[in-house]
Amino acid sequence: MKEIQQLQDIVASLNKQYNELSDENEAHHKPKFTLDGKLVGDIGEVLAANAYGLKLFRANKHRYDGCVLENENKKVQIKSTIQGHIYFPRDREKTPDYFLAILINNDGTFEELYNGTGEFIWENYILNSNTSLKGKYPFSLSINKLRALNKEASNTDKIKRVDGQ
Repeated sequence: MKEIQQLQDIVASLNKQYNELSDENEAHHKPKFTLDGKLVGDIGEVLAANAYGLKLFRANKHRYDGCVLENENKKVQIKSTIQGHIYFPRDREKTPDYFLAILINNDGTFEELYNGTGEFIWENYILNSNTSLKGKYPFSLSINKLRALNKEASNTDKIKRVDGQ
């Protein structure tokens, strides 16, 4: 997806232009232009839908972004990032059946960080960590933690890719 590289080039250009114009001695906050939030989420949903044969829901559902075409009972929440971490629901009642987390690369490809059930994350990480279960904000899972969980997750609980990769 060449458009992702174009977006990254635009961000780099904005950062370069702003940094060249600003005075290094200024005490005020300097904004850093980043790709994040809704745009990255939408890009990730499209990349995942194409790679895994998912049907995306029209309306933004709170818990699910889509389902597997061949089995519409297999609902999935898709989370994506360009850097850093992925959010996971703190409320166990809102844990998705299937959770797919991806890291979007600058060239428009992606790395699967986690592909499996949401319950596996609860049972094998959240309940075993020192993280407080109380709070109103979602858990923040690191890329490395998701990679490790993905290696441990059963292949029978993974959504199969349909794009040949």
